[in-house]
Order: sequence, then C-alpha cells, then structure tokens
Amino acid sequence: MCEEGYFADQETFECLKCYPNCRTCSGPEATDCLSCENAYLHEDGTCRTCPNGTYLENTECLECIELCADCISRNECTECIENAFLNPNSTCSCNKGFTSLNNTCECLEGLIRDQVCTNFYSNLTCDNDNLLTLTFSEQLVSSLTKESIAIQLQNKSIEYTYSFKEVNNTKYEIDLDFETYVAEGEVVTLEFLSDINSTSGFSLGVKQLETNLSKYDPGKILFDKAKATAQTAGAVGGAMGGVSILINGNPADIWAMLNNIQLLSYLVMSNNPLTPTLRGFFEGLDVFQHISDLFSYLLELVTGKDSEEYKNKYSMTSEMFLVNAGSDFVILLLILLSWPIVWLLSKIPRLQERLKPVLREYKYNVFLRYWVQCYLELSMACFIQVSSVPDSETIGVVNFIVGFLVTCSIVATPFVLFWFCKKYKNWITNLTDESNFYLSWGTLFYEFDCNSKFRPSLTYPVFILRRMVLSMSLVLLGDLSYIQAGINAALSIGYTIFLFKITPYKETKTQIASVSAEIVISLVFLLVTYFLQTNFRGIDWLVEICIICLTVSAMGFQSLVTICCFLLEKVSKKKELTQVSNLTDMSKTQNHIFFERKNQAKVAPQVLSPENFETENQTFENGKVDA
Repeated sequence: MCEEGYFADQETFECLKCYPNCRTCSGPEATDCLSCENAYLHEDGTCRTCPNGTYLENTECLECIELCADCISRNECTECIENAFLNPNSTCSCNKGFTSLNNTCECLEGLIRDQVCTNFYSNLTCDNDNLLTLTFSEQLVSSLTKESIAIQLQNKSIEYTYSFKEVNNTKYEIDLDFETYVAEGEVVTLEFLSDINSTSGFSLGVKQLETNLSKYDPGKILFDKAKATAQTAGAVGGAMGGVSILINGNPADIWAMLNNIQLLSYLVMSNNPLTPTLRGFFEGLDVFQHISDLFSYLLELVTGKDSEEYKNKYSMTSEMFLVNAGSDFVILLLILLSWPIVWLLSKIPRLQERLKPVLREYKYNVFLRYWVQCYLELSMACFIQVSSVPDSETIGVVNFIVGFLVTCSIVATPFVLFWFCKKYKNWITNLTDESNFYLSWGTLFYEFDCNSKFRPSLTYPVFILRRMVLSMSLVLLGDLSYIQAGINAALSIGYTIFLFKITPYKETKTQIASVSAEIVISLVFLLVTYFLQTNFRGIDWLVEICIICLTVSAMGFQSLVTICCFLLEKVSKKKELTQVSNLTDMSKTQNHIFFERKNQAKVAPQVLSPENFETENQTFENGKVDA
C-alpha cells in the first residue's frame, strides 16, 4: 500500500507520485485522480476548480447564493451577475431600478441606461407630413426651448427651416418646412444641447435621437392643390351652365363649356415642360376621370386581372385604347341602356306626350351630339393606339383592332360632315323646326343661323377638323415641341377667326361669348409656349396666374354672358312695364278730369230764370259739340 499522494506501479510494484492536483490517484496522469486536494473531482478524472456560480464544499460544488456570478463560499460572493453590484458584506444586489427575478436582474419598466433601469426615456417620431413629435416618459425639471435642441439631416443639400412648439411638459412638436425634394426614409437627427433631467431625479442617458422622414415633393403638393382648384372651378362652371339651361332652355352653353374644358385638359399631353401647378390644374379639368375609373373596374371583371395593372402598363401616354377611351364607352353604354327604358315609359299614356319628343331624339340627334362631344378624347385614344406596336396579349390585339376601326371613323368624320352639309345645302338653308330633316339632324344646326345662309352650317365640320388635327399634333409631334405648340396655337387662332368672320350663331350673346372664349383659349395656347424656353424663367408665377385666370374665365364665360343678358332683359322689361303703368295712370287721370268737366257742363241750375234759360241751353249744346 502506498501512502496518500502516491500510487503503486503494476510493473515495478513501486509507489510513484500522483499528479500534483490529486490527493489519491491510479496513475501519473492528470486524468487519473481518484480524489482531489482542495479541488473538485470532475467526471474526466481531473481535479479542477468548481464551475462559475458554484463553490466547493467538502468534495461537492454547490451553487452560489442568488445574484452571485461567482463565490468562494455560501455567503461570500466574489462577482455579481449582470446589472447587479457587490455589497460590502460580499452579497449582491440589483442596480437601481432593476428587479430580481429568477436569479436575474430585470428592467421590467423603462429602459437600461448606464447600467441603471430608468423609466425616464425619450422618443422621436415622424408622421406623413414630416411633423416630428418628441415625447418624454416623465415630467421634465425645466421645459425645452428651440435653443435646447439642434436638428440635422443626413443629406446636407436639403434646405429647410423648422418651428418648435411645446404641447405640454412631456410632448413637443417640431414642424419641418422644406424648400427642396426629400426622399423617403431620409434620416433626421435631434441632438440635445444640454442635460435633460426628470422630476424623479433621472437624467436622460442619450444625447441624440433619430427617425426617418416621409417623402416630400414640392411639385406633387403644388400639383394636388392646383388639381383641386381646377375641379372646384369646373363644378362652378357646370353649375353656371345648368343655370343658363334653365334660363333659356338651350344647352349650347354647357356644350361650349365642356368643349373648352376638353381642349385645355389635354395640354398636359403636349411635350411642353409645364410647371407642376399648371399640370395639376389642367389635369383637374378632366371631368370624366371617375367614369374612366369605373370602366377600369369593368375591365377587371371581364379579364380577371387587376385594373391597376392595365393603368400602370397602359396609361394615357401608352397604347391601350379601351382604357384611354373608357369613359366614352361607359357613357355610350348608359345612352344605349336608357333608350329601351325611355321607349317603355313612352307606352304609359300619361307620359306618352312628354317622352315622345325625347324618344325622337334617339334618331339621330343623341348619338350625333355624343359623337361631337367625345370626338377629341376618342381621337387622342385612337392615335395613341395606332401609333404604338400592339401588345402580344389577346387584350392588346383586341385593343389595336378596335382602335384602328374607330380611327377610320375619326378621320372620316370631318370630311363626311363637309360632304353632308354640301349635299343637303338647300334643306339646311330652309330648315324649319317641324321638318323631318331637323328632327333627325337638327343637333348639328339648331345653334346656328342657317336660314338663307350656308356657311354657318360648316361650324361643326370645322370644329371637328380642328380637334382631329390637334389630337394628331399632341400624339405624333411630341419630339417637336415648338412645332407642336405652334400648330396648337394656330388651330385655336384659326377657329377664333372663323367664328368672328362667319358669325354662325343665332343669338348675338352666344356669338359674343363664343368668340371671347376662343380668344381666351388662344391666349392660353400662346402663353404656355413660354415654358418651352429656359433662358428667361423669372416670371413663371405671373404666367401661371395669367393662364389659370384665363382658363377659369373661359370655362364659365359663355354661361355668365347668358345669365347677365337674362338679368338685363328682366330689368329692361321691368322698366318698360313701369313706364307703361305710369302712362296708363296719366291717361286715366286725364280722362277723369275730362269727364268731370263734361259732367259739370251738363248740370243745369236748379232754378232757371226766364232770362237765362236760353243761355244755359246754348251752353249745354256747346258742351256737347266740344265733347
């Protein structure tokens, strides 16, 4: 038997020394220990210290007390867990604000700042309008001011100003006002220039806060505002047109307003680099936008594909005819659906007399008027379609075929109208409201003074030809901006000269209003050419104001003239009635005096003396003669 610290060698039968850490062993290696000297015998046969968080007691490693990361005995910690500190009595406690939970120190409420759990923290957020909101979790010792912070953007080229507002002691708003474009997600940093303390005694552990800005596009904001302005102006113009129809029963005013709006709304299709304000304004003049959206929804039902896919792929600057002309097809569908409804209602005896004239309009006045009104929009859609390569998809091929067929009709329309007017010249110049020719084709002539005059009947052929050439210019001359602008202005000026020279309208007020509106539109087409050049752009704002004011005046000018003329006529008639009434009163007064005198002459004295009897009779007879 060998003594403690030695083992018996099996070959030599000698007692050899154990590995230094072993109290007893079975061999010379460190893994041959059977017991340890002031150490713990591990499963691999080595003698080592106890794992962290435990201490050696006799031959066992026991766990340290709570919150101790390491210890040398049950009551003597040498190291504490995270977020805890070592007390003078060699025990551990959680740092300020932390809570002991399952042998850990947890910050259950608040945030960890400098190893202290505090409920005092701040937060910076940004809304879609780039309004920054700075909040604190606790009341501040002293309120912040604009001088207490500094705002910085990651992109140093962005120009901005900001205002600082205290909502309450824990909430502040910082309103950023940008002068240039800001990309989505742009980083903004808020730096505290002084210490921030809460009333509970905590100090804010951070000096900077960051958040991301929303996209800011000055052009888009101007675009949206101008578009809303145009829609409001269009609504007012439409209301004025409706009033003028109620006044004189003639829809010519509303047609003229819609025609003017159509012409100006397509200025955005030109290659002119208009300002965002003007683009938004002209786009806002599109009164049929919501109907076009309805057709996109119907297209989605038919094809089973998201209508947004077609809108993005085939916008008005691309080739999809059915989407570009969607509003026209929807209106045509509504007209066709109303036809059988009117026909059925006309069978009711009480409604027969009222609806018979309406039903007669379907042959062919309703469709002729609709074709005239939608001609420009259809022309644009057609020329866009036929000037583009057809899509390989079925819907693309169908669009191209339909667009080509309608294009043939579009091109033929002005020439067919010229031929029609020339062929039926005698009927047109001797037109009456009761003739069958008028009942079928009167919508082309009822506004014009065609009696014994032929040239006024050419107004709509010239009107249609102008729109066809304008649509070709807008679609096909995009790369030749100056030529395009020149043709557009020349068409407007030419049509104005035509109206001024031919004087086609029956009513003088309609003639004056139409010529005035066309002069205004011509000025708009001339003014927009200013934006084609880049050398002198110091008066963009002034040109914008002039164009918008002229456009608004053109939209409601014709209806305004009708309303003013109506009011003047009412005032004039009232004056005439007053004068007639005064003359009548004077006449009655004169007759009253006359008959009073006459009656006095006829009255004989009650007592007549023989001497004057003859004289009175003579006077009575003379009075009869005078009368």
